Amino acid sequence: LVDFTPGMLRLWVRISDSTVGQVDVTITDNGDGYVVIQIASITVNGGTPPAAYLQIVNQELPVLLVSTLDALISQKTGRPASDLSSMVVSDTGIVILLEP
Repeated sequence: LVDFTPGMLRLWVRISDSTVGQVDVTITDNGDGYVVIQIASITVNGGTPPAAYLQIVNQELPVLLVSTLDALISQKTGRPASDLSSMVVSDTGIVILLEP
């Protein structure tokens, strides 16, 4: 499940042992043609997550997000994600601009 807020995705992530947590991910356009995706916070039941949850989320979620966004850009535009000019998260979605 994903909620969009300006500059951030709020994800509810369930791992294989059924632990569910809230993961806030910021997406920042650095102005150099790169987008920085960073896990800002991770909580389970509003508190500190178990070490196993942290390990799985920190190892697997960034790769999953990048590959998903790359595939989405390619699928929706017919162009490679390397043509990305900027990406901004609003409260209603993700705005993607490509190089002309």
